[in-house]
Amino acid sequence: MAMNVAQAQLWNDLESIQLDDPRCQPPFTERLCQENGWSAAFASRVVHEYRRFLLLAATEESITVPSDAVDQAWHLHLVDTHAYWDELCARVIGKALHHTPSRGGDAELEHHQRGYEATLLRYHSVFDEDAPKDIWPPTHDRFGGRHRRVDLRNVWVIPKALPWLAMAAWALLATIVLLAFTGIELSKSEAKVATGVGAIAMAVLLTGATNGRRRDRDGCGAVFDDGSSGSDGGCGGCGGCG
Repeated sequence: MAMNVAQAQLWNDLESIQLDDPRCQPPFTERLCQENGWSAAFASRVVHEYRRFLLLAATEESITVPSDAVDQAWHLHLVDTHAYWDELCARVIGKALHHTPSRGGDAELEHHQRGYEATLLRYHSVFDEDAPKDIWPPTHDRFGGRHRRVDLRNVWVIPKALPWLAMAAWALLATIVLLAFTGIELSKSEAKVATGVGAIAMAVLLTGATNGRRRDRDGCGAVFDDGSSGSDGGCGGCGGCG
C-alpha cells in the first residue's frame, strides 16, 4: 500500500474495529448477507472495502463517494449509532463523518459521478491497486440503477439477467392455465409433459427470488463537522439516514 505514516496508522485503527460484535445476532456481516442476498465471502470483502472507503473519506478534504455495495455497509453501520459515532468517529477518526443526502438534479448527479471517478483514482493511489470491479463498478453502472425496498413476504424478485427465460416461464404457465380453463383434454403423455414444464417454469421463477434491499440511486458521501467535505456525495432522492 502506498500510504503515508498517518494513513497507515489510521488503517491499523480501522482494522481493529470489531464490526461483527458477538453480542449482536445476527452479526454485521451476516446482516449484510441477509439484507442484500450476498454470499458470506462477498459480504466479507465488502466490509474490507468499507474500511478502505473510511480511510479515503477520513484523510482527504475532496469529495469521496462509495460504491453502492460499500454504501450498504455504511448504512448498516450508521444504524448502530453508538458504534458509529462513539467508536468510529470519536475514537478512531477523531471527527464526525456524516452521511448526507443529495439535493437531486442533473448537476448534483454529475458532481457525484465526477467524485466517484476521483475516488477510484485515489483508491489506486493510496492502496496501490485498482478497486475490485465487482464491488466498485464503473461509473455508468454505479449510477445507472433504480432501486426500491421490497418485502419478500409479498413479492417475488426476478433478476433481469435471465429476461427471456423468465418470459418463457410465464408463457408456459399461462398456456397451462389456459388449457385447464378451456377444458382441452390432454393425453397421459401430454399431461406428464405439461406437468414437467409447469414445474420447471415455477422453479425458474422461484429461483429468481432474491433478498430486497434498500439502495440509493445517486450515491452517498460524508461531510465533516468542521465544514470541510470528505464528500458532498448524497443519496439522490433519499430522505436521510437514521
